[in-house]
Amino acid sequence: MTVSETSAVAPAPPPDEARRRRITSDLDATLFVEAGAGAGTTSSLVARIVNLVRSGVPTTGTRRPVTLTWHAVCTCGGDIRT
Repeated sequence: MTVSETSAVAPAPPPDEARRRRITSDLDATLFVEAGAGAGTTSSLVARIVNLVRSGVPTTGTRRPVTLTWHAVCTCGGDIRT
């Protein structure tokens, strides 16, 4: 295989890709997501909230995201406001 052929190979999806998709797209479900630092949970939470807003589903007073790290709270809050 040449260098140019190597660069064209797409990386394999993460083994939990189906679960990640569910977090961001199954908007009617109540989910508990537990993962280690750097696993993408904050990004998934933000994507879920963005998808809820875009879907037009009323969210005020009915849904509350909960995250348990200060870093995640700051990251999530900043992304939601912008």
